Amino acid sequence: MTRHLLKITDLTKEECLKIIDKSIEIKNNMDKYSSELKNKTMLMIFEKPSLRTRVSFETGLEQLGGHAIFYSIKDSPLGRKENISDTAKVAARYVNIIGARVYKRQDVWNLAKYSDVPVINMLDDYGHPCQILGDFQTIKEKSGTLENLKLAYYGDAYNNVTYDLMRMCALFGWKMDVACPEGKNYSPEQEVLDEVEEISKKTSAQVRVVHNAKVAAEEADVIYTDSWMS
Repeated sequence: MTRHLLKITDLTKEECLKIIDKSIEIKNNMDKYSSELKNKTMLMIFEKPSLRTRVSFETGLEQLGGHAIFYSIKDSPLGRKENISDTAKVAARYVNIIGARVYKRQDVWNLAKYSDVPVINMLDDYGHPCQILGDFQTIKEKSGTLENLKLAYYGDAYNNVTYDLMRMCALFGWKMDVACPEGKNYSPEQEVLDEVEEISKKTSAQVRVVHNAKVAAEEADVIYTDSWMS
């Protein structure tokens, strides 16, 4: 069965740790892995533009010996002559993996539903797993550990980054305070809160939403914020 990465909890904690440790190893031994993805091609479907996402994925594929194809929905027949299911089925016959950076979660889910090759969510309105893995790699490199930490998040909490941060902190058994303004438009979706609560029951994590910046910062090991326009 083909596995996809649509949100961070599509991975276990152990898998996340393996990916992070392997990423650090590759980063420090680039020559050793320069042909790791030889003859592998990734199709990157972009509806929502991004400098960092495109450059990082293209550079990463190139450095590992692979090839990345940039495909802009703006310049494509997707949604007019072709639907998402057709695109997934056709693309999967040519490439080894598909990445998608889109506005709506349903579009990534449909790509995964109809694709015979793995689909990676490069961002939608429900998750941003690659960024979270990169963030936790940075935390590991700077602090030396990913155990028993507290993360304080500041900003708009009604977004993809917050959701996957909450999921990841719950998965790792961390404490996390999400400091955001009051109101539905700034708070996490109830579905995400329920998911995080269920994970936390198994890992003894403490993830909560607060509306006081000073309270969130108490005993925090990591301070995290995000753009209000993402």
